[in-house]
Amino acid sequence: MARRFKFFIYILIYFSALIFGHQAVGQSVIPPNQCAIITGATKDPEFALDTIEKFKGIGDPLVIQSNNGFLATSIGIFDKSQADIKVAEFKAKKIIPSDSYCGNADRFIAILYPNKNFNTLLNEPEKNLQNDLENRLRYLQVREVELSNKAAQLQRVEEELNVTREQLNKKYEDLEILKSKLSVKEQNLQAKLNNRLEEFEIRDREVSEKSSKLQILETDLNLFQDELNKKSEDLQKLSTELDTKADNFQSEVENTLKKLEVRSAKLTDEATRLQALELELSKKFTEIEAHENELEINAKTSDQKDKSVTGWAKGLLNEITAGDDN
Repeated sequence: MARRFKFFIYILIYFSALIFGHQAVGQSVIPPNQCAIITGATKDPEFALDTIEKFKGIGDPLVIQSNNGFLATSIGIFDKSQADIKVAEFKAKKIIPSDSYCGNADRFIAILYPNKNFNTLLNEPEKNLQNDLENRLRYLQVREVELSNKAAQLQRVEEELNVTREQLNKKYEDLEILKSKLSVKEQNLQAKLNNRLEEFEIRDREVSEKSSKLQILETDLNLFQDELNKKSEDLQKLSTELDTKADNFQSEVENTLKKLEVRSAKLTDEATRLQALELELSKKFTEIEAHENELEINAKTSDQKDKSVTGWAKGLLNEITAGDDN
């Protein structure tokens, strides 16, 4: 118990030396990894107390004393890793002014705490020192138990490591045996590798020769490609000429078809006229046949009358022939 109390006293002395040491060399009273969210500055302690009283129940309000005589009002001290988040949160809720920031400057020489009624600033928080010591002692006791458990765990780990070390030694011996076996296999593999290298050299020469042939073929192919391109251009020109001729021929065919259509219409009209003439001739031949029948009946009447009829028939035929010619 006395040893634990001495250990606790040593811790208090250590932290006190750290605090007063910072002040002695002109460093900030706030730890380097922390900063105080500053909401304003004043030289009036009562105004500072009224300001931080608004933060009661929200943060851990306090006042930072500067070496220039000003008192900086603060909603609390926070780790720098969380400071920006806290400042943004308090500003969003309009708890602190918009120009508030989290600062840690060398001019900060003391932290002043309000009493319960927020009417006085104290150098230390208003707490029961005896309760604080008891709480710290209980914490140290719990910590000692934890350290004892960790020591037991370390002991078990050390035992496991010893077992592992023996296993590793055995495996090392096995590896040495395996290494000797691998040495023989390595020699065999080296011999095979040399043989393969010789084969690869032969293949490399063959590939080089084939590559030279391929380069020659590539040159010939390029020449052939140029010739094809030239022929392709000639074919393109020929195709253009053929397209032009085809268009002209199509125009001629269309014109010819139009002429044939006109000629067909004329032939149709002529065929219609010929049909009408054929009907007329058919009627006249019928009349002639009837007249010939009459002539045969009256043939014996008079030769002059026959001549007259024959002359009339010839005249009629001449008239029909003239109509056909027209």
